[in-house]
Amino acid sequence: MARKRGVRVTVLAEDQRLASFARRILEELGFHRREIIVEPIPMSGAGHAWVRKNYPRQVGLCRHKASHQQVALVVGIDADNTTPTARTVELDNELEASGVAKRGAGDAVAIIAPARNIETWVRHFEGEAVDEETDYKQKVKRADFRQVAQRFVAEFHRYRSNPDEVTTLPALRAAYGEIDRIVKK
Repeated sequence: MARKRGVRVTVLAEDQRLASFARRILEELGFHRREIIVEPIPMSGAGHAWVRKNYPRQVGLCRHKASHQQVALVVGIDADNTTPTARTVELDNELEASGVAKRGAGDAVAIIAPARNIETWVRHFEGEAVDEETDYKQKVKRADFRQVAQRFVAEFHRYRSNPDEVTTLPALRAAYGEIDRIVKK
């Protein structure tokens, strides 16, 4: 895979597992590891609240830097007891409440929001039959995020070539559309 030189990507994630997953998929997509910046993750408190609080500032920084650099932002937030779409709406509302314009088509901002949590995708890419209603968090002790990311990226490329032929979890389909926002840059 050709390296995407000079593209700086900030990762804003609610926990270490989502941050590791995002970093690995970015590396698999060809982004240089030295140009992937993971925002520090809080040691306590609700991670999704921390992401929502910091999201407007990160979007603003991304837009500001985009005028003179190649930049992108990847946000990792679990859907928990809601849906990935609802999480995206919550983030849009945070922008609006902060006086920041909502994401536009030209913004290199991708939101990856696994249904329930990242462990759903881990089990899926490990070849297990999963649904987006069950909480798999306690069922995944260790995750090989390199392997999971490789499978994610392989399925992403199949999705990009022919979306109708890829049968997968709805939240993954949404994530592929989101990742496409930054890969096009």
